[in-house]
Amino acid sequence: MELSLKSKSYKVSIISLILAVLVVLLIGFDSSATEANVTFIQDSKMSQYTGIYTDGNDWYYMEDGKINTTYTGMAYNIFGWWYFKDGKIDWTYTGEANNVFGTWYYENGHINWNANGLIWSGEKWRVANGGRIDTSYTGMADNIFGWWYFNNGEIDLNYTGMAYNFFGWWYYTGGRLNWTYTGEGQNVFGLWFYDNGRINWNANGACLVGSKWRMVNGGHIDANYTGMAYNIFGWWYFTNGEINWTYTGLGENAFGKWLYENGRLNFDFTGDKVINGTTYQFVKGHVEDVYYIMGGSNTTVDQMVRFYNNNATYPFAYVFVGVPTINDFCQIYYEECAAEGVKVEVAFAQAMLETNFLRFTGRVPIQALNFAGIGATDSTQDYNTFSSVREGVRAQVQHLKAYASTDGLVNPCVDPRFRYVSRGCSPYVETLGGRWASDADYGNKIRNMIVRLLTS
Repeated sequence: MELSLKSKSYKVSIISLILAVLVVLLIGFDSSATEANVTFIQDSKMSQYTGIYTDGNDWYYMEDGKINTTYTGMAYNIFGWWYFKDGKIDWTYTGEANNVFGTWYYENGHINWNANGLIWSGEKWRVANGGRIDTSYTGMADNIFGWWYFNNGEIDLNYTGMAYNFFGWWYYTGGRLNWTYTGEGQNVFGLWFYDNGRINWNANGACLVGSKWRMVNGGHIDANYTGMAYNIFGWWYFTNGEINWTYTGLGENAFGKWLYENGRLNFDFTGDKVINGTTYQFVKGHVEDVYYIMGGSNTTVDQMVRFYNNNATYPFAYVFVGVPTINDFCQIYYEECAAEGVKVEVAFAQAMLETNFLRFTGRVPIQALNFAGIGATDSTQDYNTFSSVREGVRAQVQHLKAYASTDGLVNPCVDPRFRYVSRGCSPYVETLGGRWASDADYGNKIRNMIVRLLTS
């Protein structure tokens, strides 16, 4: 019974407190409340009140017990944060407001806690997170108009470049994602190939990036690449990551060395070409590991003399046929080869192989003046003889030309076996084996002699 009385007493106290508050609100209202800075709270304890106050019709912002009609900004009560203009809640306000906690997005006078992503704050596009405006946000955000690039919380309409989100890297022009952009983009990781606004991770090889052909590897542009690359139009030579349209020289890949002219592999070229002082033999643009018989010579009389003297002593017998020195002998070779377009190193190396450096240790004797075994067959003891050193050299050179070319002779023919050769059947030194001589390795032996000569 006592417990019940105490409970009733407690309830009466709560009701009395509520009634007291209502009385204060009712009797404390001053009839002059419409005037600026008039005291609303007559109670001495409330005279210093600062915060939100309502008269039952509107909400006001008070400072020291008076309405502050000059106050514009944010204020808080148990119902949330509100926006005040001239001391009164502005129920029409939509925009930004600041307090010590940050910048906030207001809608109809109060913070919109549901605002997320890209929003129009009244004056500008902003990025919001639970009503709070992220003034430091830098990156991508989207709205119904597209994707935009933000810098420090605002759309940066001057931004052109790359940006990243969960879906990948994208290209922006004037602050907006450019879905039609195809070209280069650069970030701290390097240069990238963009296709329709996005990095093309599948791009490899020679790709048209904007106005340039670039070397691309998994979407990444290799700005340091120098070498060969392929696209549907052919093989191209790249310097520092882009086609070098002025490049003429060699390119190399797993299939060998190739001839490039004006940046493109020349599949149509077959023949000799001097590149950086070295003569290369090409077949359909490919450097062949063969040595052409016809073409410009790669040695000199002085080198031939030095090579010979390093291997033998010049025969005294040639004094009696008008060729007293090795210099004279080599000069004849040089002149005869130049006349017919035969490389002198080929003819001279062959003569040194056939005669064992003019020692004539084989079937053909020195007096035959036959320096290449012309007419000496395996089935007979025959061989051809010539009337002079020059005639013997000329016959050898003409016989080489018969094998290597279909062009006519410049000098009168002195080669007695010229007519028996299938013209142009052996354009390379290496293919003379089994043709000029029965030894299948004959051509390679001459080639090795040529190497010794040219490196002497």
